[in-house]
Amino acid sequence: MPLPSLDQIPAGFEPPEEQHMLNAECGPYGYYPMQLEEQFKGLKIVRKLGWGTTASVWLAKEQAGKCRIVALKVLTTDATYGNRTNQMFEIEIVKKLGEITRDGGHALYPGLQYLATPFSVLSLQSVHGYHYCYTTRPYGLSLDNVLDHLPSHRFSLPVLKRITKQILLALECLHNVVEATHADMHMGNILVKLQASDSDIQRYLEENPSQIHPPQYDLHVSAEPIITVKSQPLPNIGTNTSLTNIEICLVDYSASIPKSRMRPESLILAPDVLQAPEQILGHPWSHPVDIWALGCVVVEGLTHEELFGVPAFLPYRAEWHLARIFKTFGSFPRTFLERCSKASEYFDNHGRLLESPKPPNLPLEQRLKDSDFSFLREELSQHEFDDNCRFLRRCFTIDPAIRPTASELLQDSWLRS
Repeated sequence: MPLPSLDQIPAGFEPPEEQHMLNAECGPYGYYPMQLEEQFKGLKIVRKLGWGTTASVWLAKEQAGKCRIVALKVLTTDATYGNRTNQMFEIEIVKKLGEITRDGGHALYPGLQYLATPFSVLSLQSVHGYHYCYTTRPYGLSLDNVLDHLPSHRFSLPVLKRITKQILLALECLHNVVEATHADMHMGNILVKLQASDSDIQRYLEENPSQIHPPQYDLHVSAEPIITVKSQPLPNIGTNTSLTNIEICLVDYSASIPKSRMRPESLILAPDVLQAPEQILGHPWSHPVDIWALGCVVVEGLTHEELFGVPAFLPYRAEWHLARIFKTFGSFPRTFLERCSKASEYFDNHGRLLESPKPPNLPLEQRLKDSDFSFLREELSQHEFDDNCRFLRRCFTIDPAIRPTASELLQDSWLRS
């Protein structure tokens, strides 16, 4: 039976997870239609860990050699095509990370341990086409999942500083050694490292078997029952409940760009609300966007709220986003706006917003003193509160030319106090 096109999919058909039954022309899709116990290239699939816009991620056992338990990221045919045609650079960056690791990088660069590095880079063929994929060590939950499971839904200050330092070490290595910008850093792309042996993971798998969703039947889609494996990420094995020993890893290079590949027309794949001013306003962008994103991560870890989040019932508007930045961090420097190709769409010649909606934002310090965040006043001394705000203002420096680097922020007193 030929693969269905999008207009052939019945309106009532809703797959429980990724649309692995559709090819890339229907989407962009082209997910590898993986099944449990499938074997290829010396790997045996034992669990599905999750999926995203450009890939699905699986747990596999090596069938020879070290016989490790590994995570396998399988790119969609669409994302694979993007990598093959130099529109996306995940595989190029992953291969460079592999070279740095083989050359003894872990002893040379402290931040390499906080970046997802590959064991191997592979390719697979499916009914949909060609798929790039690569193996890494397996990881636990993402930080947004960790926050959701905490009673307070936020990190304690010592834990947040520990996480922030590890992210900065990862960015320092990514920016200075790999010479790439992550460009999509958020809570969902920061995973907890497992502090567990393969036997610990195997024991967990035996106690918590992998599952599939109930089969779906629709002849418009497939002549055979449609089997979708259920996503079951691993828990944070080895991390204590207080998170005082938490170790993180920055993952997912699908939006990342090597410095040598950066172009004015480079794709911006980060969520709208996490984009830095230079990305909104048509200014050349690179590593500083990751520092802006770090500020967003720190605020969310401190308050469990997105600093520039848009209510679900409202569409995103750049005017609204810029107004919130203006109200929270002050005016946009004229010297910066003069370098932005889209500045005239949003600002007059005096640096004033052409349209000034009234979002519910206050300057950073006032917002964090708001009644919604009263716990900050109760838990932090005035010095700690002021120091937090000072560090955040450094991350949220509007002009990327003077925004501090990861190396500079690692020396900040906020991390050492």
